[in-house]
Amino acid sequence: MNKRQTPVFNIGSSSMLVIFIVLCLVTFATLSLASAKNDHDYSQRIADRRTAYYNACNTAETMLDTIDAELDDIYTNRHDDDDYFTSVKYALPALEMDNVTVSMNFTLEEPVVNLRIPVDDTQELDVTLTLSAPEATGDGYYRITQWQTVNTAEWSGDNSLHLMDINGTDSK
Repeated sequence: MNKRQTPVFNIGSSSMLVIFIVLCLVTFATLSLASAKNDHDYSQRIADRRTAYYNACNTAETMLDTIDAELDDIYTNRHDDDDYFTSVKYALPALEMDNVTVSMNFTLEEPVVNLRIPVDDTQELDVTLTLSAPEATGDGYYRITQWQTVNTAEWSGDNSLHLMDINGTDSK
């Protein structure tokens, strides 16, 4: 009565276990690689956006330096207070740099100069300066009253997802 006992795990089941473990490792490695690539792409987009923003800020600072020099020149060569704002009104539009839009509003109590510098295709840096009266230039020739990015792309409120066509017709 020699009975052979068959092992609980035979050679085939251990091979299947190894194959399953290898497939799990390959799947996790693929998911990790995809996640790392997405993180890299996202970081690159953020870096590009920040670089574009700071390039626009540098352009704005350069423009402010030019405006400062021009306002100083106008202030030192003015004849009276009315002459100051008239000279500013005609001098500042001539200072336009590449990609910088200068607009002015002298109808307010304190004149305003607005600079618009493109950041990218969808945003602009909007800088608003409030000019000081000639007698109040001890604090500077202007105050920066706004420094912000503004969205210039047209917003589309359609956030719907085309998941399934129930009626059998294409609803797009």
